[in-house]
Amino acid sequence: KMSEFDGLCVALCRIMYRDTSVLLDSFEALGYHVFHLSVEDVSDCGSTFVLLSQETDNGTEVIAVFRGTKTYSDIVTNLSFKPRRIESDGFPTLRMHGGICDSAETTLREILPSLIDFHRRRPIRRLVLTGHSLGGGIALATMFHLLLQGISDAYATVQTPQTIKAASQHIAAKYSQREVVQFLNACDMSTITFGSPLVFAGESCLNHPLVQAVHERSRCFVHAGDLVPRLLGRKAPGAWSAFLSRSDPAVTAVAQLAAGGAIAVG
Repeated sequence: KMSEFDGLCVALCRIMYRDTSVLLDSFEALGYHVFHLSVEDVSDCGSTFVLLSQETDNGTEVIAVFRGTKTYSDIVTNLSFKPRRIESDGFPTLRMHGGICDSAETTLREILPSLIDFHRRRPIRRLVLTGHSLGGGIALATMFHLLLQGISDAYATVQTPQTIKAASQHIAAKYSQREVVQFLNACDMSTITFGSPLVFAGESCLNHPLVQAVHERSRCFVHAGDLVPRLLGRKAPGAWSAFLSRSDPAVTAVAQLAAGGAIAVG
């Protein structure tokens, strides 16, 4: 059942598709202060997102809203679904949607420093990541990476892909590991997505403690007729095979490799 806050997140996700010139006024009209806006076209960030803050009876609430598919680069991210392996000491090997994984890793380098700097000025009590379609997938993957950063010695244990290590080193150059861990453990973090593609792949991901943590913190809404959240699911291989039976063999092989392995989280 959708709550009033879930409905608010729907409105915030819709605003993200508007022209950049009107975003600030649109969010402020709902009572939110915009303290960070990242537009993919003009920054090195892997996604377009905004960080909003609002004072509540329980303290400062921050919402990170990720935009869904709008540009050519977003389409490329969606189509780069070949699974990416993530290995870290003490955890099972995990596979994630390659394009979304790359976007989340790049986003981490920008979003976490901005959150910590804000937290220094005004302690964040609640952090919500939300997004529609591709934005929802990036929100889930970003939650995974935030949880990974919140584990002691995470900087040293992450082995692959190299971009995760680069993101960790970038953050470690500005903040002590203790400050990062304290921040991520001090605020209540959750994810709310709408029509998100499947991000985590393989049966083993169900045993990954961080994927379980993402699952416990997430609410994912899927419309009955929406294909995007189902394209890479367990029932997809047969449909992919039939659809691609007359396509180029290389395209068919890549699609069949990715399809059927993704697991719903949240």
